[in-house]
Amino acid sequence: MRVGYYPGCTLNSTAEEYNISAKKVCASLGIELVEAADWTCCGASAAHADSHVMAVALPLKNMIAYQKMGLDTLVLPCAACYSRFKIAAYLYPNYKKEMEEIFGEKYEQVLEIKSFLNFLTQEEILKTIRVKVKKPLIHLRAVAYYGCLITRPPRITGEEQYEYPTFMEELIRELGAEPLDWSYKTECCGMNFLLSVPELVIKLCGDILQNAKDVGANVIAVACPLCHANLDARQREIEKKYKVNLDLPILYFTQLIGLAMGMTPEELGLKKHLVPLRDI
Repeated sequence: MRVGYYPGCTLNSTAEEYNISAKKVCASLGIELVEAADWTCCGASAAHADSHVMAVALPLKNMIAYQKMGLDTLVLPCAACYSRFKIAAYLYPNYKKEMEEIFGEKYEQVLEIKSFLNFLTQEEILKTIRVKVKKPLIHLRAVAYYGCLITRPPRITGEEQYEYPTFMEELIRELGAEPLDWSYKTECCGMNFLLSVPELVIKLCGDILQNAKDVGANVIAVACPLCHANLDARQREIEKKYKVNLDLPILYFTQLIGLAMGMTPEELGLKKHLVPLRDI
């Protein structure tokens, strides 16, 4: 299977381990991830606050590049990138004239844009993952944290279970771990307020982490590099402020797949995390 792969800026910097684990897992599954040589930033977080035209044009530039490669599916591991691409595709008909003037060519709207999580939890791929599991994660009690962008807004994403999705839990179960029910799976971690209202971010992340702890989780599975950075890096600050003990490892779902397939923590970049897996 051959699909387009847009890593985005964070997977080439702060979320390098997400990129590494995604590529290793897909190679093991026989999936070829094809990356455009000249991809550019999608403008997530900033562009849409400044210009609606720019917010559509930046993702569209990349979509045209992948379209030219003859691909019909484009997968995006970053939830923010995924959101901007889906919104650009949704709004393209409204900005078609402006986009054709900017790029001097048409976008044929042939690409199926999928989050990496949605892509790897398709039934046929889940079946392949099931066969590849060598070391079931029987000691993990995991909560699936989707964040706010993978399933919403539903008119853009097309998700039917946008408030209470369950497809990551199905994956966790296939890996041999125990998926736990909890209340914060689609709550926002507040990443966009990190600099402007940091105390709000501490509150939001603290609520998410505490609820995961309360239901008995010993790991949180994530599919967004921004959520990972927030939940992993803020734990000591949250523990100090609220006088709690969290110590919850935050793992990308691709790292969980890799571990279940028998890959080592070193191969999957687990040493980059601030909260380690330790004895688990």
